[in-house]
Amino acid sequence: MKNYIKIKKVRLLFTRNLMFFFLLTSVFLVISCEDDDAAQPEASFTFTSDDNRVVTIINTSTNADNYYWSFGEVGSAISEEENPTFTYGSDGTFKIALSAVGLGGVDQIVQDVTVEEIIPPGIPVPKYKLLTNNLISNFENLTNLNDADTFTWDFGDGNQSNEANPTHTYTDAGRYEVTFTAAGPLGSSVLVDSVFVATELKINNGTWDDEPVKDDNRTAWRNQDLERAADIFYGDSDFFAKATSSNNHTVNGSYAANLTTNNTSSKPRRWLYQDIIVSPNSSYTITFWVKHTLAVGSATYVNIYEDHFDLPEFIDVPEKIIASQTYDDSTGSSTGDWVEESITFETGSSSEIVFFMTNDITASEQSYYDDFTIVKN
Repeated sequence: MKNYIKIKKVRLLFTRNLMFFFLLTSVFLVISCEDDDAAQPEASFTFTSDDNRVVTIINTSTNADNYYWSFGEVGSAISEEENPTFTYGSDGTFKIALSAVGLGGVDQIVQDVTVEEIIPPGIPVPKYKLLTNNLISNFENLTNLNDADTFTWDFGDGNQSNEANPTHTYTDAGRYEVTFTAAGPLGSSVLVDSVFVATELKINNGTWDDEPVKDDNRTAWRNQDLERAADIFYGDSDFFAKATSSNNHTVNGSYAANLTTNNTSSKPRRWLYQDIIVSPNSSYTITFWVKHTLAVGSATYVNIYEDHFDLPEFIDVPEKIIASQTYDDSTGSSTGDWVEESITFETGSSSEIVFFMTNDITASEQSYYDDFTIVKN
């Protein structure tokens, strides 16, 4: 009898609202139940995982009565069990986050877990590489041909193919669920994947002049869930960039972005954040103009993250960054002039990346940014 194994691939990104809800819930609970005389909770746990991606958690927290778990997989619900068990839908490394809540307050901890399903030898493991050009998608089959001899593709728009390496043209831009089945003498396996195809590549409000009201121009460059979580993590502050009309690069434009550094301990960091839809396995270059104040050591830092994130704990995490670059006053920005800069990156398996820009945190320095563009190489 043939074996049937379903493998559901889920991209390693965090639900936009889930993790923030996780933190915010904890804070509300602390407000209502914190007791100055009670012992502060200490969150801790250990876990084990098996060959079927099942993770069993042993809660070792102290001084806590309620527990809130997030497992880092898209669509997964928060668990309030004391010792939960969770089954992941795909191989990979995920973040398990715990908030332990008691009369003395709340404590939080995040740990990485790596899971992998072990498939018996001889059963095909469907794999592919996707290359997109506007609405045209080329699926390169990477399955071991010693294990599989027939293939079925469902492109998620009502069309199918039995070719080993099909090319499919979508009618409309959007996200589609592709189902790829590989079958051989010993059995079959299914890979369910989410792909995105687009007709337009752009950075939203790259000139900072799309909106007639000055402050509205920063909306495209904000992640307000991240900012609210940062209020908890760093302390209450305004983490978004300012819109300014006093320094702008565009000849016919009115505004540019302004990153002021921290003036007090309550304003620890500012940033520009934008999610950008891209094609997997492709190369892109983002170009922008920067102007630093006349201060020695002025610097701008740009990270390209592999996916959307809502928690400040993930800022500067190397495993999430696919490209990084520093632009300091040695580039010529310290002369007070506008300088054109760029960053090139490979998307890998990502169909959505994050452009994240910040500057150093010397109180007297400011930086200005304008005219962001992106091109596919």
